[in-house]
Parts: sequence; C-alpha cells; structure tokens
Amino acid sequence: MTHTDLYNELKKAGFEGHVTESNTDFGQSFYFIVDNVKVRVSDHSVENSTRLFNERHFHQEDYLQAVEYMEKVLFPERFEIIYTGMTIGTTKIRQYIRK
Repeated sequence: MTHTDLYNELKKAGFEGHVTESNTDFGQSFYFIVDNVKVRVSDHSVENSTRLFNERHFHQEDYLQAVEYMEKVLFPERFEIIYTGMTIGTTKIRQYIRK
C-alpha cells in the first residue's frame, strides 16, 4: 500500500482531509484525523502507551478497515446498526451493515 492508495480509497469513500506519511527506522506510517481522532495505518507496531490510548491503529495490510472506520464515523447514515444480542460487561455488541 502506498500513500496514494490509501488517500484514493479514503477520497472515494468521501474523506476530504489530509493524509500524512512518516518514514522512520521503525517503518512506514500514514496518519489522518477523523472526528478529532488520529488514525494510524502502519507496517509496524506501537509500544508507546500514550499513542496506544490516543490513536486508532490499523495494520498497513488492513488499510481498507481504516477506510471503513472513517466512513462509519463520518457517514453513519450509510450503515444500519444491528445489535447481536451479545454483551461485554454492559456494552451491547453491534454490527454495522452497509445499506
């Protein structure tokens, strides 16, 4: 996946923001902001606890999941939410189905 691949998929889904790229000794990462949440798509893991809790992380091989996450946040009307009947603690588990 390249910066252009990710950006083109985000744009196709309706994203109008910017995607930044970072290349370090650790590897390659791409970042974009969705509803005040930093989304990171990368080919390597994160160990910094602050970043783990303050960013949404996706592996580079699964970059289309990052696109879908963006779409669910910015365009919820494109999805129907189905509650599965399962819970974790008091949280009801839901599934998003594309309309």
